[in-house]
Amino acid sequence: MDLKYFFSGRVNKKILDPNNIFIVEQNKKTTNIDDNEELSNLIKKVKPCNNPNDPVNILFNNILTEKRTQGDDQCSYFSVTESINSLTPTANFYGNLKTLIKAYKENHPKTTNNDTLIKDSINLHMVSSVASMKFGIPFEIGDKKDPNQSDMAIKALISKKRVSFGMELSQRLWCIFGKRAKGERAEDDAEREGGETSRHAMNIVGFNLVEDNFIIKNYWGEKNFIYLPFKVLDLIDLTKPELYFF
Repeated sequence: MDLKYFFSGRVNKKILDPNNIFIVEQNKKTTNIDDNEELSNLIKKVKPCNNPNDPVNILFNNILTEKRTQGDDQCSYFSVTESINSLTPTANFYGNLKTLIKAYKENHPKTTNNDTLIKDSINLHMVSSVASMKFGIPFEIGDKKDPNQSDMAIKALISKKRVSFGMELSQRLWCIFGKRAKGERAEDDAEREGGETSRHAMNIVGFNLVEDNFIIKNYWGEKNFIYLPFKVLDLIDLTKPELYFF
């Protein structure tokens, strides 16, 4: 085996993210994402990866399991810093995070000095570009139209690439995701209404072929890595995944 391997009709609206961590500027749009039973069932399969050293878990790139909690609207910063950290001379996560945020603000003053623009502007592509320029670390962008996003991510990991990714879910599904990621039960009657969607950035640090799960590092204060079914990224018309390889 060869081992080498957004929206129309947008209306901005500020809402609380499902874990009450930060305010996101999102796009309100008509969507059928909450009507998709397959995606809902897949998100309900999200769970903590309590034993990353289990032989069925394949981890890459020495990503640390230590808990990290992002600040307001910092998921793209955290995700990219996680990807590039071990590639930098200092390998100091919070030092590199601070450097990246400063460099981003210097290169995008119009977005960082305007509260009405900043939430909708800080995305993985822009942050990845700044990180590449500041630290001299090249990155590649996955083909958004490829229906096999999970295969693309697995091949990148096998090729020793670091993987940052973003995806889109409704508020209802992000609420389920957040609860399941912490090992909490999430019943439909306890979830907020869906319909509105937002994007979130995380890291893929490994996979489990026995259960067909990615191993994810998130930044909402979870104590563990998270299992996310491969299929979530392959539903490209719904989750609209974006993969960045460093």
